[in-house]
Amino acid sequence: MKSKLNQNVKRKLLNEISSPKNININNNSFSDKNIKNKFNSNNSLISVRVRPLNSKEKEESDYKTIKVISTSKLIISIPTEYSFEENSEINHIKVAKEKQSSFEFDFVFDENSSQSQIYDYTTRNLINNVLEGYNATVLAYGATGTGKTYTMVGNGVDNGIMIRTIKDLFYYVNNNIMD
Repeated sequence: MKSKLNQNVKRKLLNEISSPKNININNNSFSDKNIKNKFNSNNSLISVRVRPLNSKEKEESDYKTIKVISTSKLIISIPTEYSFEENSEINHIKVAKEKQSSFEFDFVFDENSSQSQIYDYTTRNLINNVLEGYNATVLAYGATGTGKTYTMVGNGVDNGIMIRTIKDLFYYVNNNIMD
């Protein structure tokens, strides 16, 4: 038995479900074609989201260990030598040398990327396959405090991947919509 959604709920869901045509991530523009090519080139898609520094980290240092280079590349810098700078007002420790390693992924999202951008580029394209009976898994992996729960669930104001996926699935099933 197919249940009908209230018209207001349908309208609200329709407004929340907007297909990305050209979304700006890290000052580069991707199109739907680029997203689909990433999914078709391999059975997995690996992306990284860099979270902003928290207030404690900002107080301790303004040094960023992870630097986003492009929509698919980041550099991790590890300080190896420090210098001490004496000013009349404050003493400041600066990084003198660092060891850098670069890594490439399917997508790299900087600290300014929105929840909708993450969803659009990592999960939205799985919806049709799931409705056709295929299995799909979206996994958030990382150390404690890196933003996994925020990315997957959200904070009540800005929904994460799981909430957006459920809304899209119910919308498409209820309206018999498939791309």
